[in-house]
Amino acid sequence: MAGVVTLVLDALKGSAAVLIAKTVTGSDWLIAAAAIAVLVGHIIPVWLGFRGGKGVATGAGVFLVLAPVALLCAGVIFLAIVISTRYVSLGSIIAAATIPLFVWLQSDSQPLLIAAVVGALLIVFAHRGNIGRLAHGTESQI
Repeated sequence: MAGVVTLVLDALKGSAAVLIAKTVTGSDWLIAAAAIAVLVGHIIPVWLGFRGGKGVATGAGVFLVLAPVALLCAGVIFLAIVISTRYVSLGSIIAAATIPLFVWLQSDSQPLLIAAVVGALLIVFAHRGNIGRLAHGTESQI
């Protein structure tokens, strides 16, 4: 139950940052900056010794607002990977990596595409330990 609450709150944090930027500025570049900032703040928070979360739920909240169809497509890929491999981390990494592709296919917004690329890179970076464990066959499955 605590995991579900955390997931929802992290997603709300990502959505709120983008919605506030949209409301206050209306600038695509500042909205993209807010999207990146909320992910950086989640993954490498200063007040937690630069050790935060993986950014997946926060990123989902960001792209729920910015590119819901891209998020839906990545979500389908996430589920397919997790169901077929039983690795949540692998599903998260691959889904995050596909967001820029889906954004590029569905939008001509350069700021949104940059936010998607930087966001995907941040999430993959946050999973570097998981990537090592996947490569060595020691990653936990569900």
